[in-house]
Amino acid sequence: MKKVLLSILFIVPSLLVFSQKQAQITINKLTNDEGKIFIDYSIINNKPKDLFEISVIVKHKDGT
Repeated sequence: MKKVLLSILFIVPSLLVFSQKQAQITINKLTNDEGKIFIDYSIINNKPKDLFEISVIVKHKDGT
């Protein structure tokens, strides 16, 4: 009986770890107004209590 309980204690948490999904960002709309870029995005596969740090990298076509 102890072996079964120990097995369950190890199997269930490992299944929960593998069932977690990665959050994904989708860009819904990009607009340029008076030299400012506005990005409308959605974060999917997340929980309401999740916190994110978002950063934007902007490059010219030539890589600068």
